[in-house]
Amino acid sequence: MQKVTSLIPIVVLLGLFSAGWIFLTGKSAFEFFTLLAFILAGIGLLAMVLLRVDPKHFNFVLDKVSEIKNEGRDAFLEGRSKESNPYAGVDGELWDTGYDEMSRRASGEKKSN
Repeated sequence: MQKVTSLIPIVVLLGLFSAGWIFLTGKSAFEFFTLLAFILAGIGLLAMVLLRVDPKHFNFVLDKVSEIKNEGRDAFLEGRSKESNPYAGVDGELWDTGYDEMSRRASGEKKSN
């Protein structure tokens, strides 16, 4: 039922766009849906090509993010200060996030003991 109710806004919008198309251009609804199908097929093909061309890049980025966060966690465990962050920009923020996560986890363990 949830899937059906989530389609209602899409059907209503398609109906409104179709009525607007007919009213503003004087062309038939068939031409509207032909154009819509062409556009959606193009978007689908583009998405498939991008996924096919570069499927590993996404995993590479996720691995790099977790690697930098782990470096920050390791730095905390080694007792280094937060200012020893070797990265700048977004990578520096990821390193800080890993450092902060480990420091929160360590302070939480101290409180529970």
